[in-house]
Amino acid sequence: MARKQVEEFSGDYFSWLNSFYHVAQLKSFSRAAEAIGRSQSTVTYQINKLEKRLGVELVNRRATPIELTPAGVKLFHLSEQVFMLLYQMKGEVCGAEEISGSIKIVSTYSLASYFFPPLLSRFRQRFPMVSVEVLPVPLAELVRSYYMPDVDLVAGIDTVFPEGAQSYFLLRTPMCLVAPSSWEVGNGGPLRLEDFVSLPFIGFWPDYVLDRNVEECLREKGYTLNIVQHAGFFLPILHYVALRQGVSILDAHVVGRTGMDVRIYPLDHLFPERTYILAHPQRQYLSPAVRALIAFLAEHAEEKEEG
Repeated sequence: MARKQVEEFSGDYFSWLNSFYHVAQLKSFSRAAEAIGRSQSTVTYQINKLEKRLGVELVNRRATPIELTPAGVKLFHLSEQVFMLLYQMKGEVCGAEEISGSIKIVSTYSLASYFFPPLLSRFRQRFPMVSVEVLPVPLAELVRSYYMPDVDLVAGIDTVFPEGAQSYFLLRTPMCLVAPSSWEVGNGGPLRLEDFVSLPFIGFWPDYVLDRNVEECLREKGYTLNIVQHAGFFLPILHYVALRQGVSILDAHVVGRTGMDVRIYPLDHLFPERTYILAHPQRQYLSPAVRALIAFLAEHAEEKEEG
């Protein structure tokens, strides 16, 4: 490639391309600006500069949410390949005898709080030159993060990821009903749905009250939960339950670790276990550090399954 051709692609050009990639992925200038830490006016300016440089319209701003033009769709797929190649270049060039680098994982709150910390402590002992950031986010942001070029891996419930995602098993956990310690739920035997569906219920988010499989089971039986509060994630939910504001349905693997003054009722006879996975898009470049972490977590998962 001639020197003049190389000089055409300055640092500004890659910055514009990064902004465009996030706008295309999130279908919003404001969310893209938030994701990459710039002002919305800066992102808008960069998209305008990129369109002027290429001589084509990339984004249909008249649509709600915004849409990509045919040229924009083509550039989006090509830019994805460019960013993957850049990550590959970094991994190949920086690949030393000792694995080093940084890894960014976007995760559910429960995994970030209780699953990853002890494992990553062991991982760092084996790979001291690798730093791992685990960012807990709400479910909607978890799904969006799956497509982010600066996110290496996403950890969550297997049902939320798109079909065809490259996935790695992390753990399975049964569900349980969590109630205030002073409340007696049921008649002393295994709980029935009618024992708790009418009780005040603490959910996660308005658009994701609880596990989809649980919601579907309740709907099939003709039950509707008595939602009195949305608390975001499991720790605030447990606080509300401990304060006798209601009950909730949570993963059994985290409830017993919190030390909260609550009563736990198994629900494995009513609802299927939940499976958590690590995922990334197919054909995404994985640095040596990311590959090492995946292999390490696979070892742990195999040990747990055999145990």
